[in-house]
Amino acid sequence: MAEKTESKTCKFIASHKAPITIVSLSAIIICGALLWLVSYTKAHSASIYPGISVASIDIGGLTPTAATQKLQLQMNELLESGLAVTYISSSDGAEHMASVPLQASGASDPDLIQDFITLDANAASNAAVGYAKGGSAVNNAIFAIKAGIFGHNITPQFTINKNELTEELKLVVAEEETESTPTDYKINITNEITIQVVEGVVGKSLEVESALKNLQIDLKDLSLDTLNLELVPSLDLVSTSEAESLTNEVTSIINAGPYTFTYENESWTISKEQISDWIIPAKENDTTIITLEDEILTDILESMHETIDITPTNARFAMINGKVNEFAASSPGLSVNDEANISLLTDTLGNTESNLIVQTIVEEPDVTTSSVNNLGITEILGVGQSDFSGSPYNRVQNIKNGASKLNGLLIAPDETLSLVETLKPFTLSGGYLPELVIKGDEIIPEIGGGLCQIGTTTFRASMNSGLEIVERRNHSLVVNYYNDPSNNNPGTDATIYDPAPDFKVKNDTENYILLTTDVDTTTYLLTFTFYGTSDGRIGSYTPPEIISWTGYGEPVYTETTDLKPGEESCQSPHPGATATFDYTVEYKDKETFSQNFTSTYRSLPKICLIGVEEETEKMQSDLLETSEDDQTVESQTE
Repeated sequence: MAEKTESKTCKFIASHKAPITIVSLSAIIICGALLWLVSYTKAHSASIYPGISVASIDIGGLTPTAATQKLQLQMNELLESGLAVTYISSSDGAEHMASVPLQASGASDPDLIQDFITLDANAASNAAVGYAKGGSAVNNAIFAIKAGIFGHNITPQFTINKNELTEELKLVVAEEETESTPTDYKINITNEITIQVVEGVVGKSLEVESALKNLQIDLKDLSLDTLNLELVPSLDLVSTSEAESLTNEVTSIINAGPYTFTYENESWTISKEQISDWIIPAKENDTTIITLEDEILTDILESMHETIDITPTNARFAMINGKVNEFAASSPGLSVNDEANISLLTDTLGNTESNLIVQTIVEEPDVTTSSVNNLGITEILGVGQSDFSGSPYNRVQNIKNGASKLNGLLIAPDETLSLVETLKPFTLSGGYLPELVIKGDEIIPEIGGGLCQIGTTTFRASMNSGLEIVERRNHSLVVNYYNDPSNNNPGTDATIYDPAPDFKVKNDTENYILLTTDVDTTTYLLTFTFYGTSDGRIGSYTPPEIISWTGYGEPVYTETTDLKPGEESCQSPHPGATATFDYTVEYKDKETFSQNFTSTYRSLPKICLIGVEEETEKMQSDLLETSEDDQTVESQTE
């Protein structure tokens, strides 16, 4: 509307051949400025305005695809450089420096090769291209010019895998951390109760939370300064005098034993001897109290969980002859209430008439059998597929296990499906099998192989159904398992890893959606199907296009004692690439939603561990060779 008004104004001025006056000159200048603003905004309708930056990286004038690539390449450089850290050693008081990796290096399954820090480059570039384009033409123009003159910086969003990064940081200061020994009681109840206070020792541990918080702040400019690690006292000790003041209470607690939890026909008894071993003094709101060791209580609670717990079961459904049919009924669950039982026991200590009934919580299923009557599921919304040919046994089993957890799942209107939350726990008891991972000079088992196959297939089914993609990250590497069926190019994958990154899709329809999964181990084809009631929308995505490829460099070899001398264990190389595609949803009213996904994959060289002799064996071998040489010299001398 504003553009039409500007055009009419300019035509009016041009049609009047009056002498040039101050008024007409002003009008001509205004007209020229308006025309320039219109052409300026038109020229950048599909690109980012000049002056816009993300994390202080200039992306002005770039398309969303080019901006995403530039940001992710910068992120890849940061990941490859690692994180420099410093700490003060308690042994010599000097400052020491070390480098912490920010990405996993090698694994038998590429799903386990994850970045410890991920950047949502797509979201950042989309925010940049949308800057100054959501309001009126005048306001947009003002903000665009302001950005061009003064600049405008967008703060990117990062996800830190706290578990993995904490593990790496703690490895650096492993020799500096010392274990705390809490103040304790040495109790003898053979004849009469005797109590002796054993003074505790304060240890040192890495202050993880502040380190990760400082890292998150430092990441805002997509570059990292040296991170200072701090070792702090790991325990607030109870003093000897404070512990001695409670010895009478300790005696009363022991004499009141044994303590027995009961649940129906089951019981868990804590004897006087056990109580005397478990009793410790502790701090609670600056007050010294008597409590029991947490780890011992944990063992008892785990036993209770194994005996009592019942997992709630959601109703599961399938499409049979065009109708939704139930194939698994819902049932409520039951869980031991840990917090309530701990409070019950600690509150009962010293009470000779205690009656400890195990406290439980009833857990209702999310989807009940009765909901089948009003689901509104009538047809296929979309299908997604991926090929897992060449997957080893454990990976296939993980894919089958994950697919079974999703099969028959109902997603309510406005509900967001999180794959990480739905597929948990990622443990042996959760049905998953481990793969081997290279970490430093060790080969260790880790669970999670095959999960990105689940994420990728869900992503494609979601787009073909026209659903709202809430969260998606591409895998850090190009992996053949995830090449798109349309042209065998990478670009349409989605990685998941506990606790992050996650894949999330929202049911933005007005009816329930049913997800069914099929794992064909003959053709090695994984197929996910969304059923629901169509509202006329049509979802699709373009075949991914490769913008560029990069090589993977020379192999990296590391010596290890985990393998036999001379034996090798290698992870395949992966070339780097940037791929892009567009996701489009056309609605019934002919309105169209379009979203660009650009994925930049880092390169990774071939990584090998080579087995070597352990140092002690090598020293013994060297000594033996030296002894034999000495004997030879002596023989020759004689």
